[in-house]
Amino acid sequence: MAASANQSTYERHAVLRSRGAPPTLTFINGVWSRCFQEPWINQKPHYIKQPQPGEDGWPQGLTCLHVFYDGSLWRISSDDDQSVFAVANTDAEHPNTVSRDDWLLLSASSRMLEAWPDFALACEGPNTEAKPFLLDELGVDFFLRIQLKSRKVIWFTDPISGVVFHSAAKSTSAQGGRMQPGKRYCHLCKKCISANNFHSQHLAHLHRPGRPLGLLALPDHRGNVELQWMPPTSDGGLRLTGYRLSVSFDNGVTWANNLDLDIDAVSGSGANPPGPSAAISLAQLAALCPPGTRPAYRFAVAASNRAGTGAASESSPPITASPPQAYDAMRLPGLHAMQQPPPADVAQSPPPQLGLPMGLHDLLAHDALGAHESASSYGAPAGQLGEPGPAIFP
Repeated sequence: MAASANQSTYERHAVLRSRGAPPTLTFINGVWSRCFQEPWINQKPHYIKQPQPGEDGWPQGLTCLHVFYDGSLWRISSDDDQSVFAVANTDAEHPNTVSRDDWLLLSASSRMLEAWPDFALACEGPNTEAKPFLLDELGVDFFLRIQLKSRKVIWFTDPISGVVFHSAAKSTSAQGGRMQPGKRYCHLCKKCISANNFHSQHLAHLHRPGRPLGLLALPDHRGNVELQWMPPTSDGGLRLTGYRLSVSFDNGVTWANNLDLDIDAVSGSGANPPGPSAAISLAQLAALCPPGTRPAYRFAVAASNRAGTGAASESSPPITASPPQAYDAMRLPGLHAMQQPPPADVAQSPPPQLGLPMGLHDLLAHDALGAHESASSYGAPAGQLGEPGPAIFP
C-alpha cells in the first residue's frame, strides 16, 4: 500500500524511457522507475532500472542502474556507483529536461566518456485532459527548457492547486479545458503563468540576467584587444550559460551582429578565478571595415541564461585603429559588416541581435579562448543561445 501511494505521488500515467544508446550500452535503454526508497538525491528525482525478462546485454553482476544528480552532474551508474555509463553536465531539474546534446556515454573502444547525441531520456504518456502529466514526470523546469513544437499541446497538473491545464497560448472552441487559454509552470516562482506571456514577459522581465558591469577593452602589444568585465549582480535565478558580444565599428553609431560565447570559454580557472574575459584580433576586425576608413571600435556584452539574453552592458571606451589597407574577401570568406541603426542607448537595451552572418568567431584570439562546444539549442526557449559553430582562430 505504501509503495502504491508513493507511485501515485511521483508517477501516474507516464513513464520515463531512454533510447539511442550504442550497441555496447543497450542495457541502459528502456523504461525507468522512480526509486521509492530514495525518490530524491540532491533535491532532484532519482530513478532506477532493473533487468526485465527477455532483456539482453546486461553485464554480468549488474543488477540495477541509477540515474540521479550528484550535485554537479547527472549520471547513470551501477548500484554500487563503481561503474559510470553516462554523465550530463547540466543543472536540469529532471532527466526528461536534460538535453540530448549534454549526454556523454562510455565508449567501448576508448573507455572514455564521449558525446552521443542519439541518446536521451524522455517522458512518455497519454497527454490528455483526462490523463495529464504530473510535473514530477515532466520535470518542474520543463516549460523553461523544452521548446514545444508548433501546435504541440501538453496537458499537465498544477502541482500547487491540482488543477489540470493545457500549455497552448490560445483557447479553442473545443469542449473542456481547451475553452480557456493555457498555462505554463514556472518552477522558480512556483506558480502557473499565462502561456501567451510566459516567454515574452514573465521570463524576459523576471528571470533573464542583469547587465554585466565594468566592461574594459585593453589593446595589447600582440595586436589583440582584451575584453574584461564582471558578471551581472543578478542571474535571474538561473545559471549563466554564456555572454553575447556585440561590436560597433563607428564609435557606437551603429552596431554589428553578435557573437555568443560559451560560459566556459570566457571563465577563468583556479581557486579565485578572475572575471570573464575574451580577446579579439584587431587585424581581422579591421578587415571588416571599408578601406580608407579609420574605425573606432566599441564593445558591449550581455549575459545569457536559459530564459534568454539580458540587457547589454555599457559600451567600452572607444579604440581607434589604423585604416585597413584592403578588404581581402578571399582571405576572410563570408565576413562582411552587417550594420543596423543603433539602440537609443546601449546601456538601456542590447545591441541588435542579428545572428552570425559575418563570422565573428574568426576574430577570437587563440591565446584567450579555446575551442568549445556551442551552447545547445535543444529545448531552448526563444532568445536562448544559438549554434555559433566551431571557433576558427587566426
